[in-house]
This record gives sequence, structure tokens and C-alpha cells, in this order.
Amino acid sequence: MNVLEKLKTNLNISALKKQISIKNLANADTPNYKAKKLNLTQAGSNQLELFRTKPRHLFATKNSSFRISTKGSPNIEGNTVSREEEMLNIQEANQSTERSFAVFKSLLDLYKDPNKIVR
Repeated sequence: MNVLEKLKTNLNISALKKQISIKNLANADTPNYKAKKLNLTQAGSNQLELFRTKPRHLFATKNSSFRISTKGSPNIEGNTVSREEEMLNIQEANQSTERSFAVFKSLLDLYKDPNKIVR
């Protein structure tokens, strides 16, 4: 897998983690809601296959497989969402996205000026 494919995969994973955490936060007060968590997997049940249906959608790789599972201990209302944990997950996904864009920008700069490559 080349660097651009890895960056693309990382961006897909970061976006999916954010979507799951946002949905968890939106349901933080829903009784008996079970918080979801993204697990990278090779195989297993509950796989979510990523694919592009429109040009503006995020890219997916053929090997992308993820498992969405529930997590956490229920509170008195049966809800397992931890607001603090979800906010931390969103921040981590944002940082991962920023790192990917920084690497991409560096690659783009090298492409524009190959003399910057240190040999």
C-alpha cells in the first residue's frame, strides 16, 4: 500500500470514528442506548463495508472492513454513553485528520519541488 492509500484509509477511519462518536453524543440522554465503537477487523460479524456511491463521498479501499460494536457500562437509565470519552474520541480523530493532511501537504510540496528531497 502506498503512502496516498494509507492517508486515504486513515482519513476514512477518522471520519467514521467522528460519525460514530457524534451519534453517540446525540443519544447520550436516550434511555437504554448502547454506545457504539469502531473496531478494525479482518473478519467477523457486523462488518461495515465502505464504498463510494457519489463522487463527493470519502474514498474506500477494497480491503476496508470495520466492525461496529457496543461498549461501556450502563448508567441508571441503561445508557452506556460517556460524554467525556466521546469528546476525547472526536478530538483524537481530528488530530489524526490534521496529521494526514500535514503529511499530504509535505508530499505535495516535494512533488512541486523535487530538489527538497534530502539524499
